[in-house]
Formats: sequence, C-alpha cells, structure tokens
Amino acid sequence: QVSFRVFVPSADGGDAVEMELKKRYTVVGISSEESRPGAMLLLDELASQIVIEEYERVQVLVDNAEFLDPVTEAIVAQGFGVTALSKTVEQAKKIFQGIQAVLAVFGGIALVVSAIGMFNTMTVTLLERTGEIGIMRTLGASSKDIKILFISEAVVVGFLGGVVGIGIGVGIGFTVNTMVNIAASNFGGKSVALFAYPMVFILFIAAFSAVVGFLTGVFPATRAAALNPLDAMRYK
Repeated sequence: QVSFRVFVPSADGGDAVEMELKKRYTVVGISSEESRPGAMLLLDELASQIVIEEYERVQVLVDNAEFLDPVTEAIVAQGFGVTALSKTVEQAKKIFQGIQAVLAVFGGIALVVSAIGMFNTMTVTLLERTGEIGIMRTLGASSKDIKILFISEAVVVGFLGGVVGIGIGVGIGFTVNTMVNIAASNFGGKSVALFAYPMVFILFIAAFSAVVGFLTGVFPATRAAALNPLDAMRYK
C-alpha cells in the first residue's frame, strides 16, 4: 500500500500548501510499457478538497467551421484572448509550404547538377568508344543504330539513378518516421508520418529520371551517329 503527500498552490500566490491524504492505496499492477518522463494521477479525494475560484482558460467548440470566425470575434469583443486551433493549423501549413519550397529548390539544383554530370559522362563515353563506333559502323551498323544505342544507355543510367535516389529517400523517410514515432510513444503520443511516399509519386520520379537521361543523351548520341567510320577508327 502507498500513501500520497501533495503540494497545492495557494490562492494568493504564496508558498504551496502541503496536504497529506489519509486514504491509502493498494498497488494492483505494474505497467509493462517503457517508463515515461511524466505521469498524471486523478484523485477524487484531493479534488474534493480544492476549491477552484477561477479558470485560466475555457474551451469553446463550434458545430460548423462557418461559425468559427463570428464566434471568435464575439469572444474577442468581450475582452478575452482567443487561440483558435484552425489558426495554428494554418500557420503549420505555411511553415510546411516554406519547407517544401526550400526542398523544391534544392531538388531543382540537384536535378541540374545530375543532368550536367550525365551529359559529361555520355560525352566522355563517346570519346572513349569512338574507335568502337567505327568498328560497329564498318560491320554494318547504321547511324540510327549507334544513336539508339547511346540514347538507350543514357535512359538506363538515368532510370537507375532515379531508382537509387528513390531508395535512399524512402530509407531516410522511414528512419525519421520510426524515430519520431518511438519518441512520440515514449511521451504517450500517437504515431505520425512526417514523410509519405505514394506509389504514384515514386513512379513519376522514376519515369522523370529516365526522361532526363534521354534528354542528356540526345546530343552525344547525335554526335556519335554522325561520326565518319574511317575517322572514328583512326581516332586515338
């Protein structure tokens, strides 16, 4: 059995008043969940001894969202301060929109850098395989075949790069969501998903990466197809 000694704040703002509850309580079980930093205990005996003369806040619920602004204005007109949950949600949306804009800028920069990198890679590949191109041309490969070969390689490289990027992004998002949910469960909160990855968006990113590969491979492929077979074989 256990007993409780509590400290109740005085009404005049002075030192807290110590109260010892006469009733003793029996421990009937121990929670198997992980320990939490805080706990709340509701005691009817203690509540009956505390006289509440005023309240710090009052929660007002409206039946329809259309009544939110008129009710808020009416409460403010009476001299009270109002904190509406909808305003907090709007502010949170604006913050997330700003974060999305920043991420979009970084994503655009990464896209440009990756496109330039792929273009340089395909150009270097063209120079390294110039002799090979000449041999393929002399063996009967047409300019169209050479062009299709280089464009296909660029599309495959772009697609695989997109798949790797998707895997890394999903892995990071899953890790962050897991860590946040663990922290939320320790504080008694509910599970949330800060990062979502819908299948439509994943497929779009993979397809878009292939398109970027195609666009960056067109110019090197055109140059490769335009090479003279004899000049290509003599190139070193």
